[in-house]
Amino acid sequence: METDIQELEEGLSALDQYDREMRAREEDSLRKLEESLDPLARELDRLDIAHQTQLKAAKGRFNVFTVLRGSGEETGLHSAWLAYLLNPKAEHDCGSLFLDMFVETLKEKGVELHDGTRDELQKINNFNGDKAEVKSEFWFKHGRIDILISSPGSVIAIENKIWAYEQPDQISRYIKYLTSMNVKGEKIVLYLTPEGKKSATAGKLEDRYRRISYRGHILPWLDECLRETYQYVNINQALQQYKNALCKILDGHSQLEEIFMTKIEDIIRKHPSIIGHWTDIKSAVDRLRCNCLGDFLLNRLPTELDNLDSTKSGSTKSGRFKARRFRDFNKNEIQTVIFTDDQNLLLSDDPKKDNFVFAIEWVKETNSLIYGTILGRDPAPDEQAKLKKLSDMLGYSYPPPEYNGFWLSGYRTCSDDFMTDKWLFGILAEDNCLKEAQRIAKVIYDYLEIVKKWADALSQAPSAGQVNDTVLR
Repeated sequence: METDIQELEEGLSALDQYDREMRAREEDSLRKLEESLDPLARELDRLDIAHQTQLKAAKGRFNVFTVLRGSGEETGLHSAWLAYLLNPKAEHDCGSLFLDMFVETLKEKGVELHDGTRDELQKINNFNGDKAEVKSEFWFKHGRIDILISSPGSVIAIENKIWAYEQPDQISRYIKYLTSMNVKGEKIVLYLTPEGKKSATAGKLEDRYRRISYRGHILPWLDECLRETYQYVNINQALQQYKNALCKILDGHSQLEEIFMTKIEDIIRKHPSIIGHWTDIKSAVDRLRCNCLGDFLLNRLPTELDNLDSTKSGSTKSGRFKARRFRDFNKNEIQTVIFTDDQNLLLSDDPKKDNFVFAIEWVKETNSLIYGTILGRDPAPDEQAKLKKLSDMLGYSYPPPEYNGFWLSGYRTCSDDFMTDKWLFGILAEDNCLKEAQRIAKVIYDYLEIVKKWADALSQAPSAGQVNDTVLR
């Protein structure tokens, strides 16, 4: 018995010693990491300052596409620009040059079927770009095709998706529509995504569409367009700026920033310990980002909204604004937050029905913070008509009927770099965090002033036909 007890004590002592050694190693490892990070941070700061100075001197940060539109805006930027280039009748005055090169790029690179089989599109060898007609945002009974190219002997429909999800049966609906067209020749649906992913909505018609990508098809095509237009300064510069904007989406940096990234690689080579701890560092940053996200949306913004409300009303803090999660991007990241107050829009006389409420959402893929009024269900036809009438009168665009029913009045963007590394770095300073919360709270509060008009108009207009512009004044 004594021997057993002695062996147990020795075993526990060995475990305790092992635990102390492991803790010592961990502390030593963290100390070395901290020692490495300090000069690394200084060197990266120095390099960033030099890089930003160089960009400013060369005016390299300017990009007309990202100034006018968000870099990930599918319809307003990418579909519109691609359709413009492909249109032989457009004012770029290059005729069918871009369209012909696009078709040749598809043949040369090949396109992929749903199952990964390569198709060289030999069936459109007789494509005639000079006689082609290109339509952007082409509407038909069951949907809207981003780009529709019609030429004698062939019709090509392009569905463009960068970050957005597909609508129900979207690709199969487009395939059926092209099949029904009274046109002789080839009818092809192309599904364009950043990396050429498979469609999730083709259903039983999955062998009837083709996959193309921005990386594998659009970038090589743009390079060809640049080579062919080097003597035309205006169009060549526009093509280069669009390519830079596209590279920013695909790789996180433009070609102008490639040299900067190479220098960062060289610095990391000098501090290899950073690689050994990268998994832990990334996990810690992700946790910090998640905590900052929750605190900013659920605590900071409601507080600043109340402060703004009390200042404008001349009263004490009302506590009107409360935030709650509505749906999660995943279990650790807030996607949508609803702000509840006493200005919720009641769409129906039935108090049991959902209210039309204000929401703000972080779109992770595009680093955008968007806001608007939402309904957590599809609206009834009379509600749709009522909302459309009001939104038109208020100057807001109203989404088409096949829209998913979430952002019924459309949405606006109040930040296009939300939760990026640069944004997170900035708001870790208390003063910066407060200023950003106050800025966004001001945007929200101004929008809610419009929401009040909506509420008044709806309460005075039980049917869509009774709404008139005097109600909103």
